[in-house]
Amino acid sequence: MRQEQYSSTYPLDSHFPHRRFVWGWEGDGLFAWEQAETSYLILDESTLADFLLESDPSDASVSQHLVTVLEFDTEDERRDHLNDLVLRSMGYHLVQEMEDEKTYVADGFNHRVTIPRTTEITKEMARSIQRERRSTTS
Repeated sequence: MRQEQYSSTYPLDSHFPHRRFVWGWEGDGLFAWEQAETSYLILDESTLADFLLESDPSDASVSQHLVTVLEFDTEDERRDHLNDLVLRSMGYHLVQEMEDEKTYVADGFNHRVTIPRTTEITKEMARSIQRERRSTTS
């Protein structure tokens, strides 16, 4: 995986015109794009620029890194990374990695989730995981 970071003004539309929305968090967007043999994940956090002060040096530094482009050699590598991002955002951490699956545990809970490497977590799967965690921990 290769990673590049860009400012909030990076022209996503011209560089990744046919990207597809994969996931979103409070103002952030995660997009996927494939070209030839290469797969990409694009994390667009540029909406944060609206909350930054140009006069603040630390804010100015942050605004230069609000778009992250991750380049993967294979679709499998991209899917694996996407699943890690989604589960970490839900409060899970990786506890076991096998050739064909990964197991995660929710922080502060005894709830385990095992995801086959061939599966990409969808929004409905994420909701189901959250419902299951709530039902097993309440």
